Amino acid sequence: MPDWLIAIVLGIVEGVTEFIPVSSTGHLIVAGDLLNWDGPLADTFEVVIQLGAILAIAVVYRERFQSFLTLDGYIGRGRHDAPPRIGAGAGFRGLNGIVLLACSALPAAILGFIFLDTIKQYLFGSFTVALGWIVGGIALLVVERLLPSADPSEAALTATGPGGEPVRMPERELGDGRRRALAAPRYESLDDITWRVALLIGLFQCFALWPGVSRSASTIVGGMFLGVSRRAAAEFSFFAAMPILFGASALELWSSRDIITGADVPTFVIGLVVSFISALFAVRWFIRFLSTRTMVPFGWYRIAAGALLLLWLAVS
Repeated sequence: MPDWLIAIVLGIVEGVTEFIPVSSTGHLIVAGDLLNWDGPLADTFEVVIQLGAILAIAVVYRERFQSFLTLDGYIGRGRHDAPPRIGAGAGFRGLNGIVLLACSALPAAILGFIFLDTIKQYLFGSFTVALGWIVGGIALLVVERLLPSADPSEAALTATGPGGEPVRMPERELGDGRRRALAAPRYESLDDITWRVALLIGLFQCFALWPGVSRSASTIVGGMFLGVSRRAAAEFSFFAAMPILFGASALELWSSRDIITGADVPTFVIGLVVSFISALFAVRWFIRFLSTRTMVPFGWYRIAAGALLLLWLAVS
């Protein structure tokens, strides 16, 4: 298969799987094995095309992303204007958003920098990916079972708020036909997330250093365990990926500067463009999916895919 076609296939795999909880790295490793696409240059390609997925997030959430670049409009205004807000109540934008992203990225960045070579040497393989898929799938099923209040497809009860206004509460049907109200998430939107929550989510993100676990899955599961709504946890995982993926791509490009030639540039560009386009569709679809569904299908998919991969490795 020509390199340009392999770049298209892997670009689609990267874009579709980067932000849904199924592990893009795991899928890229398995796809690369099936396509006989391996070696140092292939490893660099699979990391660098993540930049296309980052750009898709910047486009889909361009208003919020612009607030990071301009410190929520502070840059370009008069110097006598109020300084950028930071801390409780500042929301996930501007300087405060940058601080939250830094908190979420710091743990994985430190561990990744220290153990990058070890991870690539011992964990980048189909067997470890299969284990990561299965463990991550079980984690998704567990968090959905323990935190059913996040299920957006369930009906609602009407309760009374502090001021007498009607409040729709999520509910779950019990075995005998009765229904019970469930508590709403503590952090409903991105703007409710604090730096402590962001740091704890960053600790969960460290599990994704094991290929197959999925950075998206680990951050979403961690967020939901901490009381973040499913949608907000997913959206935060999109943004939390940006500093990690950008840093990993920059580090990989620098370490591989001696093996990349001018002839390789078109292949990398094709992969980046295809990754960007496919990620645009995947992110928008995933957010629509979460508005009416849980992540249980992804959990079962991961377990089935991991089991099939282990079976294939056993017989091949």
